[in-house]
Amino acid sequence: MRRLIPLLAVLAGLIVTQPLSAQRVSGVVADSATGAPVGTGFIVLLDEEGNEVARGLSSQAGRFTLEAPRAGRYRLRSERIGYTPTFSPFFTLGRQETVERTLSVTALAVRLETIEVAAEQQCRTRPQEGISTAAVWEEARKALAAASWTAAQQTYRYTS
Repeated sequence: MRRLIPLLAVLAGLIVTQPLSAQRVSGVVADSATGAPVGTGFIVLLDEEGNEVARGLSSQAGRFTLEAPRAGRYRLRSERIGYTPTFSPFFTLGRQETVERTLSVTALAVRLETIEVAAEQQCRTRPQEGISTAAVWEEARKALAAASWTAAQQTYRYTS
């Protein structure tokens, strides 16, 4: 009986420490024009309703691995500075299955026009001029989101 109790404790510990979800999506983010891997950027795993279920950063080599909470239908979204947000087609991820996906992304050319400052008494709306500004702010949003996420995840450690 004395030998049985430690054995049961070890077995219980093994059962508790097993991962609850083993569904994984691995892959690479590649430039659609060149096929070259695209370095560090967010990769988001979305369920069928469009809800974010996992998020991570791709490596400098464009590689990523995300873990899904359960089996189901998912799609990937890439958010990389300098590239248009890209969605993969939906795919089915089975229980304890690992699937490999390549996500081709398109470079986003952000051309900034010359800025001229002039003062007038009257305000006018120029919707077309706001498109470039919105594109720059979207790129800034991506950078700030990446910085915030990596700080929260404690992905990088800094020492002085």
